[in-house]
Amino acid sequence: MKRQSELIRNYKRDIRSGISARKGSNKLFEYDALKAAHRTAALQVGPLGKPLNVNLDTLVVSRGYSVHNRAVEILGAINKGWIAGSADRDGNAVSMYKIIANPWITTNTLYWWLFDSKMKNSKYGFQFKESLPISLEGPNVVFKTGEIQYKSSTIFDLGFNDPRGWVCSKNTNAT
Repeated sequence: MKRQSELIRNYKRDIRSGISARKGSNKLFEYDALKAAHRTAALQVGPLGKPLNVNLDTLVVSRGYSVHNRAVEILGAINKGWIAGSADRDGNAVSMYKIIANPWITTNTLYWWLFDSKMKNSKYGFQFKESLPISLEGPNVVFKTGEIQYKSSTIFDLGFNDPRGWVCSKNTNAT
């Protein structure tokens, strides 16, 4: 019995100090996973070794699945100043976040992502670079058939510049 209580005490200490974040971010979406994600983001440094100051404030989930429902429940507890899933009614350690419930995530619906919305700019985050906007050519009328033809073209690039403002999880609770 003494050994079990010692393990529980050490586990709680590790959660408070963020050591569990070293095991990766593949934690089930719960309050402790949010704390681990924030700890992981706090440990991110720039190229010179200085803290990146990532402030996770937006959660991306698949709409209508268990992660989305739990995120809404946790956010409700945070709004009241409570710790989600606990009767302690201590103050919570996670700041408010916005939920983006994406209906187009139809595979891997348990995955979840947290990101810093202030890091969506030309230096950080996912990028859409348009070098030629959509241009419409036409109409061209084919005399024999009366067909009206249009042509449009665009040039763009999709990718990412620096994704360090994102923390992701497969929601497998793997170490």
